[in-house]
This record gives sequence, C-alpha cells and structure tokens, in this order.
Amino acid sequence: MIKNLILQENGQGTVEYGLVLGVLVIAAVGIIPALVPIIENLFRSIADAVEAQVNL
Repeated sequence: MIKNLILQENGQGTVEYGLVLGVLVIAAVGIIPALVPIIENLFRSIADAVEAQVNL
C-alpha cells in the first residue's frame, strides 16, 4: 500500500518514507542496547535453573 502510494506520487513522498525508516532505525539502535542486560539476566537465570536441576 505504501509502496503503491509512493510510486503514484512519482518520487514525491520518498523523503518522508526515508525519514520514517530513519526514525525506526534510530529507535531500534536505542532500544536494543537497553534490552541486552535484560536478555543476559534471562539467559543467566535459565542457565542457573538448568545447572541446579543437573546438580540434584
């Protein structure tokens, strides 16, 4: 739908499409590093639980 809209505008709107894409990339770059410690803690907890079960 967005692609068809951009194609119908003969190049108009590509700047807006690029800006939206840029904002999404910047948001992802900001969010992913914030989630790394949470993911590390999750996997560490899983590893600890597995190790506890193995060492019974």
